[in-house]
Amino acid sequence: MICLTVLAIYGGIGKGKNTFAVFLGRKLYQANKGKLTIYSNFHINEPYAKYVTIDQFIKIPDTPDKKLAILDEPYAWGFDSRRSSSGTNISLTMKILQSRHYNMDVIFLTQIPSSMDKRSRLLADYVIFAKFPSEEQFNYTLFNEMSNTVNLYLSLETAKKESFPFFNTKEIIKEAYSDSYLISLRGNE
Repeated sequence: MICLTVLAIYGGIGKGKNTFAVFLGRKLYQANKGKLTIYSNFHINEPYAKYVTIDQFIKIPDTPDKKLAILDEPYAWGFDSRRSSSGTNISLTMKILQSRHYNMDVIFLTQIPSSMDKRSRLLADYVIFAKFPSEEQFNYTLFNEMSNTVNLYLSLETAKKESFPFFNTKEIIKEAYSDSYLISLRGNE
């Protein structure tokens, strides 16, 4: 099995964050020989990928099944740096902090790293910066915990076959539910 733990992909509008995440998710599914479920807050058109709302994400069970969470624009889901003490942020952060116990790797995608909750940013074992794509390829730079860098490339031809058909780049990420709704899901603690 391949293990990512936590990966953050940062980059501006149209730089290929979702393109790379969907490509990587599909490759991880293949590498794990079909024993992987992908949970995401945007639709990925694969039978092993499940669109989830916040309440469904929080309730992902701690089973031994391998999981991958792909969360686009996590600030919209409550991982906002300005709402770090909200019930939404705390619930989601607890899930991410314990992702290893859930046998779940996590990929965050965001345009502005500082918009994400600091604790979530600090969890990233790897960071990828999506750079301006050329006419032939998407360009990325990967940084690991040791500050080593690797340049990554995804050809437009490959993206057209292995990424674009599986998601809608114009899908809007729905804003998080209110804290009171999440409290009602978890019970009054």
